[in-house]
Amino acid sequence: MRDEGRAHPSSLIPHPSPFRLDPARPAWYYPRVMNPLLHTLLANRPLLSAFSAWLVAQLLKTLIFAYLEKQVNWRRMVETGGLPSAHSALVVGLAAGVGLNDGWQSTAFAICLIYALVVMYDAIGIRREAGKHADLLNELLLISVIRDLYKQREKLRELLGHTPIEVFAGALIGIVMALFVNSR
Repeated sequence: MRDEGRAHPSSLIPHPSPFRLDPARPAWYYPRVMNPLLHTLLANRPLLSAFSAWLVAQLLKTLIFAYLEKQVNWRRMVETGGLPSAHSALVVGLAAGVGLNDGWQSTAFAICLIYALVVMYDAIGIRREAGKHADLLNELLLISVIRDLYKQREKLRELLGHTPIEVFAGALIGIVMALFVNSR
């Protein structure tokens, strides 16, 4: 005989919600305006590792280009190519953050590592070759009779991919930022 009025014992076990605030923390820890989802995202160390590595790489890239070009171009904060690789910093920061958080033998780390390797291979190989092709096509347009036909056409972007040293520098930033974020 089954009692329809009672809840099943397994439904009485509280399941941790990613949106629930930690009761062990004091009330002043949570600003009143902070959304619990935002708090959850900001407490995610692998995610913080990845985005802080990306931000540091983009800031460094902007500063390096500002020094070389003698003027600040804020578009560099969102452009691809250049030293260091922000893509590499992002994916290596994520992989290192997951490794430090979940363990180096976890499935999540293995997935992040493979993802990072694919992104870095793509940055060195395919995207760099596309940049070389854009450079060659821009050069051909400058020296050929076609240039009169394409006066209104904008120049192709040449800085798409990365050299191995740019990718290595980005990966190093990713590792350092993951160590920094996870040391707190």
